Amino acid sequence: MVTFSKLEQAMDFLATNLDGHRPDTICDACLAAESQDDNRFVAGALPPRRDYRIQAIKLLEARHKAIDLRVRCRGQEFPDDVTEFKVGGHNDGHIHIDFIKADGSWRLKDIWQCR
Repeated sequence: MVTFSKLEQAMDFLATNLDGHRPDTICDACLAAESQDDNRFVAGALPPRRDYRIQAIKLLEARHKAIDLRVRCRGQEFPDDVTEFKVGGHNDGHIHIDFIKADGSWRLKDIWQCR
């Protein structure tokens, strides 16, 4: 289980694995990847959810190459008063990096692309 106490640590984890072309490592760190449904086909003919997450991570890699995630999030912190937090989103390439806080630590919840 990969956990973070600071957003800077999370961005370094993501950036290091994106630089190393390790989307599976990032995918496996997502809480959503622990779901039993993650590798099941969606609605019969659609690929498993994991495939969509890997694709979103590859798109995140392209965004990271343009502007390093460490730089993009420099000076930002996880908020103290919430249990869910998002980096990116609609106005940032439509790539969402969702975090969830439990037992005092933050974890990656999911990485996905909206349309």
